[in-house]
Amino acid sequence: MQLTNEEQVELNRLYEKMQERLKEDNGIWPEASDEDKTMLETRRKALEKAGFKVGTVQEFLGLSDSETKAIEDKLKFGDLGQSSTDCRSEEGITVGLIDSLISIARVLAHRDLTPNSVVEALKDLAQDEDMKTIMDAGYTPPTS
Repeated sequence: MQLTNEEQVELNRLYEKMQERLKEDNGIWPEASDEDKTMLETRRKALEKAGFKVGTVQEFLGLSDSETKAIEDKLKFGDLGQSSTDCRSEEGITVGLIDSLISIARVLAHRDLTPNSVVEALKDLAQDEDMKTIMDAGYTPPTS
């Protein structure tokens, strides 16, 4: 999408204003000004008129309050774990995908897994050959 000259000037003005406000507040993002709130409200209405739904990440993902708090705490306190694996390597990509599976499992663990459709989906997952291969790849049963 190509911006008009007026749009580019306005974008540059807003960017400079944002930079000034960040400097004034020592890098801490300040509350939105009335002008910013009006602009955001105008954009929200235009998006809704065009058929888009505007909401929070919690609403979009269907997260409970406890799930949202857990995610915010991990982001806030840095409890996301660190990896020394280079994420650009084939091994790093694989580790990242496995980490994603773990993250999904952690979210699912706090959700209602009792509806019949969910139980059926979990049965399918448990019987999935690719999932079995993944789960068996790193597991060695203990010897007695």
